[in-house]
Amino acid sequence: MIFGEQVMEELGSGQTHVAMTWLPRGQRLLEIGCSSGYLTRRFLGKAERVYGLDMNTSALSHAKRRHPNVPFVCASAEHLPFANDSFDVIVMFEVIEHTRSDRAALAEVRRVLRVGGTLILSTPHAGLFAFLDPFNLRKAIQRRLPTAYRLAERLVRFEGGQFTDNMEWHRHYRLEELTAMLHPDFGVRKTYRGGLCLYPLTAATISLVARLWNSPLVLYWLYRLLNWDFHLRYGRLSYNLMILAERMR
Repeated sequence: MIFGEQVMEELGSGQTHVAMTWLPRGQRLLEIGCSSGYLTRRFLGKAERVYGLDMNTSALSHAKRRHPNVPFVCASAEHLPFANDSFDVIVMFEVIEHTRSDRAALAEVRRVLRVGGTLILSTPHAGLFAFLDPFNLRKAIQRRLPTAYRLAERLVRFEGGQFTDNMEWHRHYRLEELTAMLHPDFGVRKTYRGGLCLYPLTAATISLVARLWNSPLVLYWLYRLLNWDFHLRYGRLSYNLMILAERMR
């Protein structure tokens, strides 16, 4: 179970809302980090053929039931099982900060994306409230207060299905840092930075509510609040970062 996946499928994420205004039409689109496919249907009208990829085998089984006509593949972003120049469009929402090697993942994206193809990625931004990242705070508590963390775990009634075994820390990127990593293979065409302190605080509340209660109605309004904050642009202070890039060579 992915927390709130039905709600996210209905509402979409702030990232997908921005991406829908950016995405060109293409023959083949790859969604890296598709999870259980709760956002996949939003890409179906943007390409003749949509592919999904994730490391979470359990989530992929749900994705295949949700979209039986979409090819889903279990693999990591650092080792994409596709031939060179396979795709016209690649989307990576909240993926690169999870990878063992962000540069290896971007090298693989470059390899399988055709020249002139479009890459859209989103990731946590190194903004004013990056220190409130819920995952990082939880990992810090787990390391520094292991007894208290184990006691708190006993209250958990519902377990999330996100794959985090490959991750010890959420990386946050500055726009200049990510642009430099993409250069010279990619030209950055558009950027978006949105959300402030309300975004990580709401995300933390979603995780807490889902683990203790998992009420669809409460999660619905929390996700609406999350998306609302995402759409407020705070520039360098923002918690979220999105980039539209074109493969140049």
